[in-house]
Parts: sequence; C-alpha cells; structure tokens
Amino acid sequence: MTEHTNPPRWAQGVLASIVRPSERKSITGDLLEEYREVQRPQLGARRADGWYVRQVFSLLWHIMWPSVALVVVMKAATLALQAFVWNRSLVQLPGVSIVDAVIGLLVGFYGAQRTGLLRTGACMAGLLNVFAVIVLLMVAAVRSPALLMAPFEKPFMFVILSVVIGAPLGFGLAFGSLGALVGRWTTPARRRAA
Repeated sequence: MTEHTNPPRWAQGVLASIVRPSERKSITGDLLEEYREVQRPQLGARRADGWYVRQVFSLLWHIMWPSVALVVVMKAATLALQAFVWNRSLVQLPGVSIVDAVIGLLVGFYGAQRTGLLRTGACMAGLLNVFAVIVLLMVAAVRSPALLMAPFEKPFMFVILSVVIGAPLGFGLAFGSLGALVGRWTTPARRRAA
C-alpha cells in the first residue's frame, strides 16, 4: 500500500489559481518537492500539510497586500466623507456600495494584471469584500457583545448572516470579474501579441 504523499488538494488548487501560468510549473514543483522530500519525513503528514498551507497563504498575501491596503484606504475615506456626502450604498447591506464596486474593479484588474488569470482577480475581489464585512461584524460584536449570542437565541439570524456575507461575496466576484476582464485584456503579453 502506497502512502499518500500529496499536500491538501484545495491548497494545491489555490496555489494554481494565484501563480502566473509561466511560473506555475516551477513554483508548484519546488513546493511539492520540498513537501515530499523534506517536510513530510521530518514533520509528519499533518504538520507538513500545515507547512504547505502556510506557504500557499504566504504567496497569496504577497499578491493581495496592495489590495488590502486599497480597501483600508478607501473604506477610511468613505467613513470620513460619510457625514458630508450622500450614502452611496446600492442596497442596505455592508459591502454593496459604489465604493465597493470601485474596489472590486480595481482589485480584479490588479489580480488579473499580476497573474494573467481572470479567476485570481475575481476571487481576490470577492474575498476582500467578505473580509471587509467580517471586520465590520467583528467591530459590531466588540461594541455590543450581546450580538454574539443573537444567532443562537434566534436561529433565523444564521440566514440573515449568510445573506450579509453572501451578497458582498457575489457583488465582489461580479465587479472583480469585470475588472479582471479589463486587466487580462490589457496585460503586456496580450498587447504584444495583438
């Protein structure tokens, strides 16, 4: 019986989605080789899987940190201007506003420019939008700790929470996809080929 010597499949999929196609074979191959020949024998299966996941998230952070900075700056600017300007929310949900649409377009554009992949731009925008909503929910829970128990007292709150998180995810994916299309279309390799 052969021993299972592959890292988690989902982590391999994330890695394939965030690495440029021209670099994919070398980066995934190097990580897999390090995993199989060094980490797995030394650490064991579970800790080696953790090591691999940390490496993938490290690469993901390296790609996403400019987008996170953009979200922080734009959200801070939105809060500062909120007292003076009309509320630009498209619906009464956090993460679904004109500012969030602009963030989604920019993040999708950046992700597609950076990796040359449409799915990277779309996923980055969706994840950042959900991240912003989760931070908002965490701040609300710190301000009013009773909110943490509300879903357990009234189970329908789980449905409301899924909408509050799902709508911004879909919104971010949609606008991230649009930005990614523009980013992919305007990549330097595409311009040279045309």
